[in-house]
Amino acid sequence: MNPHAVARNVKVRSFFGYHGVWALGVRWFRSIRFGAKAAVISLVFLVPLIVLLWSYSADKSAAIGVAEQEQAGVEMVQKLMPLMLRAQDLRRATVARANGGAGSDLADMRARESKVFEAAAADVEAFIAAHEGGEHWSDVKKARGVALSLPANASPQAVRTAYVGYVGSVLNFIDHVVDASTLSLDPDGDTYYMMSASMVHLPQLIEHVGLTRGVANGGVIAGSVDRETALTLGRNSALAEAELQSVSQDFAKAREYNPALADLNADAAQCGDGMLGGLGFQFTAWADVRQQRY
Repeated sequence: MNPHAVARNVKVRSFFGYHGVWALGVRWFRSIRFGAKAAVISLVFLVPLIVLLWSYSADKSAAIGVAEQEQAGVEMVQKLMPLMLRAQDLRRATVARANGGAGSDLADMRARESKVFEAAAADVEAFIAAHEGGEHWSDVKKARGVALSLPANASPQAVRTAYVGYVGSVLNFIDHVVDASTLSLDPDGDTYYMMSASMVHLPQLIEHVGLTRGVANGGVIAGSVDRETALTLGRNSALAEAELQSVSQDFAKAREYNPALADLNADAAQCGDGMLGGLGFQFTAWADVRQQRY
């Protein structure tokens, strides 16, 4: 065996003989001043702290981003709900004129709807730029154009169909806003169910109540109803009651997650009873003029 190789192996083994793989660090620490040792030790502890701080900051930044998205969604829905209500008012007035009514408030209804639409349009464009959904807003504008361009002699059914499409397109856009702004992914039980009640089920409830009232009024004005009208009335009233139940259930679930919301369920019940109870005189009058039972 080569004596130089043997000497080299002995030297290597003696270098790592006492401290193993740490030998290089131990010998280096022995050769530097105390200040340098303290700096190295501080750096070793500082690196994981920096990593943890970066991870914490990234997590909080993501949470803030989600909160900002949800806030944008809430503000957008606040703009769209008045638009839906004004479209329903305009539908009611236009159908009344088509049924032979005076329609004296129709011009005022159009002005109100136009003002609300223009106020919402600018915010919608900004929302679309950040969250997409331009095709849904295009559907709203298209359906609105169809409804507003109806001739003065349009039939009540044609008016109702056009405006149902307009309101439906607004409801579809609200659904898109809820999804695109991550409101539908809210991990907190109380705020999720409050969102579901107020932004998913409540708009549908308002629309089904409005449709039920419109069909009932049409039967009163006509003095009779056919089978299709009776079925439509029953379907819309059943959907309204189902949405009301969903609102009440969502508020009840929100209360389970947050007992401080204990009054929500009672408030929802009172609101729902008022909305459906307000239809009572239309149902009574409609039943009085109904000529057949189905």
